[in-house]
Amino acid sequence: MSRSVSNRKKKVTFREQPTYCEKTCRRGNNRHSNAIGSYFPFLVKQLKLSPSLYRSLNEKGILTTDQIGLIELQDLAELKMAKLLEIVRNADGHTFKSFCSVLGEMGYWYLAQILQTASEEKDCTTSTGSSKKTHVEMENWNSVKLSNSMREPGHTSKNEKPALKEILLLSPRIHRNLKDDNLELSQKVEYMRKEYLARIKGLEEDLASVSRERDMTVRERNITILENQELQNLNHELQELIIKLEDSTLSMNYPIQYVNLLPVRQMIDGQTDQLFTFDQLQNNID
Repeated sequence: MSRSVSNRKKKVTFREQPTYCEKTCRRGNNRHSNAIGSYFPFLVKQLKLSPSLYRSLNEKGILTTDQIGLIELQDLAELKMAKLLEIVRNADGHTFKSFCSVLGEMGYWYLAQILQTASEEKDCTTSTGSSKKTHVEMENWNSVKLSNSMREPGHTSKNEKPALKEILLLSPRIHRNLKDDNLELSQKVEYMRKEYLARIKGLEEDLASVSRERDMTVRERNITILENQELQNLNHELQELIIKLEDSTLSMNYPIQYVNLLPVRQMIDGQTDQLFTFDQLQNNID
């Protein structure tokens, strides 16, 4: 009932996998791949991975959970960032634009502008240019690995050269934009400085006015205190004088006078003039 093994025939087909050169040639047609390759060491050094960056990249569909896991398998931070750039470089143009947008949101707007401008200006359509760029990109990736590899104790090399060499050439458009931004910032700073000085001057004038009013108030208060003190002294003297008068006995001689009222004549308006006469009697009274 079973068939003989010798009669069985298995058809095996081998799918030809694209070589690395074919992959990089296809990738070379993407301008953003060339842009990332041009600034590869600079991006690896400047960008910093963080949970918020991972979250933003995942929400925008730039990285999947598996890709984040592959990145975290790297030992050093530079290697993790290099792995992230490799993933973005192999992606399509829409992913690259989303990546630049995330960089701008995370505060790397300068790097995002550089990458976008470089991707717009790069036009490597020939195979020669593509293969040359691929060779440069591989050197950048290897330089990151070599610069962060662990060295054996005591191992030194006299001919050792720095692995990362940063050459940042800005295009005229970026340079003009940066110049305009600096001019705008300078104008804002100058305006804020003038406003600050004007407010300080106003506050100084208000402070001087308040100081003058305070001095006048203090002077008037001191005068009032002195007047009150003088009145209190006079009051005290009067009280002492009254006490002395009440406690003392007086002895004096004074005349007793008698007043006589005598009518003289009647005036026109009906009033009568009277004459006062005084009779004085001298008596001694103790």
